[in-house]
Amino acid sequence: MNDLSSMAVRRLVSGLRLHSAIAALVISLVFSPAVAANALEDGIRAYRAGNLESALQLFSAALAENPADSIARFNRALTLYRLGRYDEARAAFLALRELALREAPDMDMIAEYHLGLVDARQGRRASAASHFERVMRGDNARLATLARAARGRLASEQTPSPRAFAMLGIGFDDNRNRVNENEEIPGRDPEAAFTDTAGQLLLPLDALRPRYDVLLAGQHRDYMTDDALDQTVIGVALRRALAAGHWRIVLAAETEHTLLRDNSLVNALGVGIEASREQAFGRLRLRYEPAHVSAEGDFDYLDGARHQATIVQELRLGPNALRLGWALEQSSQASEFEEDIIYGQAPRRHGPFVQWDYPLTPRLQLGLRAAWRDSRYETDDPGTEKRHDELLQLGAILRLQLNESWNLLLDFRRFENHSSVDTYRYDRNTLFAGFEWRPRR
Repeated sequence: MNDLSSMAVRRLVSGLRLHSAIAALVISLVFSPAVAANALEDGIRAYRAGNLESALQLFSAALAENPADSIARFNRALTLYRLGRYDEARAAFLALRELALREAPDMDMIAEYHLGLVDARQGRRASAASHFERVMRGDNARLATLARAARGRLASEQTPSPRAFAMLGIGFDDNRNRVNENEEIPGRDPEAAFTDTAGQLLLPLDALRPRYDVLLAGQHRDYMTDDALDQTVIGVALRRALAAGHWRIVLAAETEHTLLRDNSLVNALGVGIEASREQAFGRLRLRYEPAHVSAEGDFDYLDGARHQATIVQELRLGPNALRLGWALEQSSQASEFEEDIIYGQAPRRHGPFVQWDYPLTPRLQLGLRAAWRDSRYETDDPGTEKRHDELLQLGAILRLQLNESWNLLLDFRRFENHSSVDTYRYDRNTLFAGFEWRPRR
């Protein structure tokens, strides 16, 4: 786009009410390539006549002729929005924003504003507010006015309802005495059936403090053979969402309490920092969690600082969802020595993981999981053997949708820990079947 055309776009766009689809579509007549002009003109006529499906086909044809045409791309995205196909509209506006950053800066704030409209329609209030606030900080006064009005409408709407999740079922563990790769507690036969109960509740605090929420989570595993290894985890987090350009930032103060055999095992107090960015093909997430860990009684060797970091790339591949990630952990907890071999509790850990979800039928979904983690236990004593573990985790989940809120789950997981110290080599398999409740918002 030449300088004269770019200047004309700014003048034209600044004078439009961009929430009026017909007015916005007129932009296409000024700048679209000649090869696609007929399709664009026919698309506008179809749109004005209320034939949105025909308009969509024509705008798609114009875009196919020139994928770099930001105006044709905008027209198509806007038509998807008017058709109520919000997931597709969101992906189209994200693609427009990516294109704008490279070739059409005049369309950047336009795409941002419409992303806010899409998110508001789909109930993603925090994300919608982030988009509107970025437009409000921009240099397009007309768009800023529209975004400010949309942000005001968003704030005046009813406070969003809480979100909840619950799970209940039974399972089988063939190595239950293994608490983790560092702890094995003697007991009765290691094979045992168990029941699992888990729940999560997200409470928005918009009525008190906008963009704050509280996350409550808990899980309890009860082994049927005896109570020696019953485990309970309770977590609470106070979170706040922020916007930084195209990034959504969530800051959290977190606490987690773990019980073993009805006795306190460890308490963790820390913060969570998560940054995420929507992309045309998925979402990028970065997370860092520093925490202080304190333990009780015989487990005081777990005291110390813990740092965890994760990077995840989520990809949307048609009906498939793919997550690729890498996790890292560093602790400053105490180390234990016995016969010149280190049995430390503070390794440096890192490794990749992948998750793939694929719909077998409209109501049946298959999820595959795999992760590998390398753990190295360091020591300054030259006479002490350094322990090195490699943990492989594999899993498969079948999820059958019973209705809008209830799912039936079948979850299998396998763990293989290979260690340079024989004591810590083990295999473990768990199988779980139960019900999952996710009420529709």
